[in-house]
Amino acid sequence: MDPFVIGVVGGLVLLLTYCFYFVGKVQDLERELRQEFPEAKIHISFFNNAFLLIDFASSQLVIGPRKPGERAVVPFSDIIKAEVIQDGAQIAKTNRGSQAVGVAVGAITLGGVGALIGGLSGSSTTRSGTKKLSLRVTIDSTSEPVHDIVFFESGSAGGTQSADGLLKDQSKQLAKFAGYLEAAIRRAEEGRASAPVVSLPLQDKS
Repeated sequence: MDPFVIGVVGGLVLLLTYCFYFVGKVQDLERELRQEFPEAKIHISFFNNAFLLIDFASSQLVIGPRKPGERAVVPFSDIIKAEVIQDGAQIAKTNRGSQAVGVAVGAITLGGVGALIGGLSGSSTTRSGTKKLSLRVTIDSTSEPVHDIVFFESGSAGGTQSADGLLKDQSKQLAKFAGYLEAAIRRAEEGRASAPVVSLPLQDKS
């Protein structure tokens, strides 16, 4: 058999073996996370070593690399902002913010899933293609405050056109999780606004 053909076949076998191994590791991680957070929204990136878990039952966010010792577990109240990043540029964001009474300001909105996906298929994207699409989450932490979860990364130097099926699917998935984060931030803000004020009796110093 031609050595070139043997090399190609061998390379394909190695690639398939790695893909099956990687998918198996991702499934193992999801099963592990589901045991602790059975109702959580989970996204595990196939493009970088990161995952995002949003658990409305416990009002907690779990984020970080797939290695257990390096994960951050934070309450919704510690989420500072979430940004949608396309090729290094911010195209949408949700900020933690409050008015005098502690209610989330009206500006913290991603404009909805439809608006986000529509923005990704705009004229500039259509001309140049999308190279990378990420969700950036900033948390209240002094050690590692910024976390990027990559939802899509193109294998083409010129990027991937908006009509591509994988890009469309991952754009919808990103928009969904951006919406979950917006809801988590809003829930934390509403919790601050409705928190009872505890008045302690003054001590008689006489």
